[in-house]
Amino acid sequence: GMIPDEISELKNLKKFSLDFNNFDGYVPYAFGQLKDLRTLSLKRNKLNGFIPNDLCQCVALEVLDLQMNSLAGHLPTQIENWTNLREIFLQKNRLTGSIPSEIKYLKKLTKLDLSENMLTGDVPKEVGQLLGLTELCLAQNMLSGKFPEELYGLKNLQKLSLNDNDFYGEFPDVKNNFPNMSELGLSNNYFTGHFEYFPDCVISISPQN
Repeated sequence: GMIPDEISELKNLKKFSLDFNNFDGYVPYAFGQLKDLRTLSLKRNKLNGFIPNDLCQCVALEVLDLQMNSLAGHLPTQIENWTNLREIFLQKNRLTGSIPSEIKYLKKLTKLDLSENMLTGDVPKEVGQLLGLTELCLAQNMLSGKFPEELYGLKNLQKLSLNDNDFYGEFPDVKNNFPNMSELGLSNNYFTGHFEYFPDCVISISPQN
């Protein structure tokens, strides 16, 4: 069945989870009326349609987990409202378009996972302004361009996954710029040049065929 629009009547709702069910249909626009909502987790259902812009009205939102559904379309255009978001999990959907530059307003973000979608374009340099990021996962999309040097400012980054895209150019200087890196995925791209190994990091760097 579908998630009912009457969910908007629960005005004091702070956490809502329907993980691992068989709900289908759209993500209700009515969620946008829940101004105190801090956690929205609908992972592994059968939801489709777009991520509604109304959801960006949930300005208190700290965790958004919509992974493993069939959501399509672009990322919402008003994500700058999500200034309290700490974690975004949108992997394993059918999202298209580019990563919006407005991502820079999500200053509290620590985890961003957009992997296994159909995103295109460059990684916007504004991602480099998210200084609290510990995990950035963009694998298995159709992203392209050179490794964005702005990411070198993310000194807290522990996990970086860019594998299975169309990145090219010189191999990123990981050893000298990411002191806390423990998991790095760069395989199946078109990087060239020298890669310097460093300990305590799980690395995947195989080239495209």
